Amino acid sequence: MRIGLVASKPVTIDRFFEDWIHAWTADGHEVHVALEDGEVSESDPTSMIGIKGLRRRPSAAVIRARSELQAWCRDRNLDVVVTNAATPSAVSRLSISDTPVIYFCHGLHWRNSHDWPSYAWSVIEKSLLSRTAGVIFMNGADERWFRRNFRGPMLNLEAGVGLDLQVWKPPTASECPSSISLLWVGEFTTRKRPQDAVAIFRELRARGKATELVMLGRGPLHTEIAATCKSEDGIVLAGHTDPIPYFNKASALIHTATWEGFTRVLLESVAMGVPAFGYATKGVLDVPGVAVSGEPGDVRALADLVAHWVDSGCPAPMVNREDLDWQIAYQKVTDFLAQVSGASRSGQ
Repeated sequence: MRIGLVASKPVTIDRFFEDWIHAWTADGHEVHVALEDGEVSESDPTSMIGIKGLRRRPSAAVIRARSELQAWCRDRNLDVVVTNAATPSAVSRLSISDTPVIYFCHGLHWRNSHDWPSYAWSVIEKSLLSRTAGVIFMNGADERWFRRNFRGPMLNLEAGVGLDLQVWKPPTASECPSSISLLWVGEFTTRKRPQDAVAIFRELRARGKATELVMLGRGPLHTEIAATCKSEDGIVLAGHTDPIPYFNKASALIHTATWEGFTRVLLESVAMGVPAFGYATKGVLDVPGVAVSGEPGDVRALADLVAHWVDSGCPAPMVNREDLDWQIAYQKVTDFLAQVSGASRSGQ
């Protein structure tokens, strides 16, 4: 197959498709990547191009992007296009008519569609489904939405895009430590609720259940959180860095986002044998081996859950690591692309 990938930033390709691109190429497929203009590098085995006007956020520049995407598909004679992220996926489906376009939905951009902004996004997404050849999703809430509104081919990835289990592997197992070190990893944004991690740590520390909180990442709320914790012993803000050494030292991961598409960091945590805890919300409920409790913002519920885990002797996550292997998702998606591409050709 000649496979096209449309994204906005290289980080999307790196996080979701890097292993797949190498595997596709090794298996004899061609892979062509389209990104924002100015985001192209020369470091992988693909054909890569910058599309003028393609942006992560909506703008008038998309008019230029439409013609460039059409030309890109035509010049590379693509069999199928996989697109992701809200704006690039919308522009791709509006622009490309002669090649089947699959929406790889890393997460619909709402927790539910009841409030006005979410309802508006829901209406827009519904309008694009008639130009969608297939859909891939990674959580139950998104699956229910698509099954109500879409009649084409669908694929659910129960463990997201999976992981390289040779990289994300547990250190030597140990008993419940006397010193409980909590880890939080994410962007310091309103949706990720980093302030909740601080509140949970303080609650657990008051109960004698935690001694340290390490927070990885950056974002708009970083300065505010840093100022709040400046004189507080036991809270470390380590910035944006490789999380593996921190997983190796962590007793547990806490995740405080309001909603997710599919929480990769939770998958990384359980794959490394680190128990993970989060709110009972979209994109967290679906991750194998994760313990959940409470609505977003219910700090006490999540603190109670972690405290109960400590009192129970710090059991390891209940998950079959082999189910998290990226090659499982890779094969499912490859078969799905062939199915959609073949159906499109037979229908022409």
